[in-house]
Amino acid sequence: VKLPDVEGITPARIFGSLASEEDAVDFSLCFLQRIMQPQLLEQVLPLCSAFKLGQLHNKAQNDGKLDDIDALLSCDIMLFDSNTMTSFASLPPSSKDVVCHSLFTVVNYFREVVNAFAGQRDPDMQAGVLQRLQAICNLQNSLVPLLQNHPTFVPMPAQFEEDIVVQKPQRGRKAGAGKDGDASAAKK
Repeated sequence: VKLPDVEGITPARIFGSLASEEDAVDFSLCFLQRIMQPQLLEQVLPLCSAFKLGQLHNKAQNDGKLDDIDALLSCDIMLFDSNTMTSFASLPPSSKDVVCHSLFTVVNYFREVVNAFAGQRDPDMQAGVLQRLQAICNLQNSLVPLLQNHPTFVPMPAQFEEDIVVQKPQRGRKAGAGKDGDASAAKK
């Protein structure tokens, strides 16, 4: 994958495949390519929602199992090398934005992956979930000093599912009524 040049950022594969050599998947989610090019940035926003939809569909088709998409638990993630993190303070603001957006995106994606695979009984999947949880913790810890060094950073808009709760209107209550709906309670 050819990545555009961004000052101070050297792409590298991190969070390498969690699969064994014989099960390794030649699949890399390249967040940097999308985040580094503003015209592609909108492709990153629905990533977690698309994954959630896909895994729910897969569970519905396969009695709750995710064997068909387990490669997504162990695939490589393309980000930047460790030098980018150590030289963060000297990066221009646009490069700092790329780094922070990338980390936020990967953390959110890993959260969706962990949520999807957490209930699976396969020992390899359970081990993968634990490794992704460790990666989430490490990424979040690495974000703290970066955000302190880049106080003007604003994360991309999040896409949340909203549970719509319809509340039935309460009947029989009068204006000014107390807790029990008794109007005399309001007079006391």
